[in-house]
Amino acid sequence: MSIKVLVIDSSEVCCHALSHIINQQTDMQVISVAHDATAARKLIKSIDIDVLTLAVNLPKMNGLKFLEKLMKVHPMPVVLISTLAVNGSAICSQAFKLGARACILKPKLDKIAIIANEISDKIRLAVQEPVLQKTVSVSKNNDTTSIKNERFIIAIGASTGGTQALTSLLSTIPVTSPGIVITQHMPQGFTDTFASRLDSQCQLMVCEATHDEMINVGCAYIAPGNKHMQVTKKRGRYYTVISDSEPVNLHKPSIDLLFESVANNAGRYAVGVILTGMGKDGASGLLKIQNNGGKTIAQDEDSSVVYGMAKQAVSLGGVNQELSLENISAEIMHLVDDKM
Repeated sequence: MSIKVLVIDSSEVCCHALSHIINQQTDMQVISVAHDATAARKLIKSIDIDVLTLAVNLPKMNGLKFLEKLMKVHPMPVVLISTLAVNGSAICSQAFKLGARACILKPKLDKIAIIANEISDKIRLAVQEPVLQKTVSVSKNNDTTSIKNERFIIAIGASTGGTQALTSLLSTIPVTSPGIVITQHMPQGFTDTFASRLDSQCQLMVCEATHDEMINVGCAYIAPGNKHMQVTKKRGRYYTVISDSEPVNLHKPSIDLLFESVANNAGRYAVGVILTGMGKDGASGLLKIQNNGGKTIAQDEDSSVVYGMAKQAVSLGGVNQELSLENISAEIMHLVDDKM
């Protein structure tokens, strides 16, 4: 059976050259190529890949940052191929620490045939060793933090002013956080770009959600524009449910639908957060999270662009705490730690 390879490099010419080398081998083939981290992440989620080759100089997010995030949530064999991968360099040292199996110094393209044997040999070796998920360094017991945080889920809803609020909030949440599901009122075609921008600015891995995707610690999933996102639980883990049903509260995606599903599936291990926005979407769902034993937070009026949805949630009695935007991240992690 052929080794299935994903080639990641910003240069189309380089991808072609590497693909040619790999496809000449009888025991491996290039399944696809990607020119940036966003495209690579989508491919990793959608197709079966055994190993990837990775460049350092990528747009939006460099290769080492991508490697760091990848090994925390989807560990797999990685071979770094870069003009910066000088033997013994800081780049190689960091790549090995993050989980790369090999580093190969990439010559000028007209000389790339020189490293053909090295590339194929190191790809073979990379797939022979078991891959271990990288743990996150925290003050608590590292062996149990990730497992315990899988019990929890954080649900966030936002509308008007939410893109700025989410950027501020998510950029302060650590990678030890439980999985996060987000409904932001946003048209179709915009959520993927928004998720990519957040992903480049946050410690968390942020992506537009796809259907039946396992919700991992250290990751945030944004509902696609014009689709509803809910959460279900299977075999002790949370999964996304993406649907094309009718709007709720005139909204699609609906915050209430997301919150209600989280309340039903996570119970006391749910944390619901309602941010700035106009209207009432999310208010009844937040109350359900509270009634099912979860904790709820609303962004306060002073830090909200529009104090509408949060005000409705407070009026219904579904809010445990009103906090300024800058204090929400710390409180989320405090609530999670308190229940461990």
